[in-house]
Amino acid sequence: MKAPVHLSILSPLYNEACYLPTFVSEICKAVEGITLHWEILLVDDGSTDNSQEVIRNLKTIYPQLKSIHLPKNSGQYEAIQFGIEQVQGEWVIIMDSDGQDRPEEIPGLYQKVLQGYHIVFACRKSKAYNWHKVMLSRGFHLALSLWTFSRQDHRIAGFGIYKTWTIRRESRKAKDIFYLPAMRQWSGYLTCTYSVQHGTRQLGTSKYNLLKQLKLSWKVFGEYRKY
Repeated sequence: MKAPVHLSILSPLYNEACYLPTFVSEICKAVEGITLHWEILLVDDGSTDNSQEVIRNLKTIYPQLKSIHLPKNSGQYEAIQFGIEQVQGEWVIIMDSDGQDRPEEIPGLYQKVLQGYHIVFACRKSKAYNWHKVMLSRGFHLALSLWTFSRQDHRIAGFGIYKTWTIRRESRKAKDIFYLPAMRQWSGYLTCTYSVQHGTRQLGTSKYNLLKQLKLSWKVFGEYRKY
């Protein structure tokens, strides 16, 4: 009988073919010491590079690797929602595949959930961004804090480990946008943070300028004001 999947690593990607072999290899090294029953699920959010070819090749090396290919670019949060419905693990780790979320932090995150938490958010000690990107991030979280009358931490994003039933439940409730850090403020689950090092983006640049950040914060406000 095939053993149940205990841990899933879910990662959205967009045009990151060159970094994927390193990313998958580093995840395998980090997870193998935790459990024998795990999977990686890559959600290709409409990449226009050769990501699909790279993924096919990686699957011949790593049997735990699975993938979903979205026909068009839907956005990071939408890609995550697609993946949440497909993961099979009791726990799911969500992380970016561009090098900013470091696989070597996975064992530390996992140790925190053993203390009884439903969700553990990675809290970046310092961001590996240039100064204007840091200011954009601070501006976004300030606007979100003001609009939602809550305290938002610019060091916390989606990177973390989640009990699968909790994140699947919240994803299905979301109507417009599923913003992961909102679960820390309004979900009512047992949550905590874990300090991690922030990695440097290996490819491309951020898709979020100031206007997009403000629009995102307003969408998040509209989605979560019901809490």
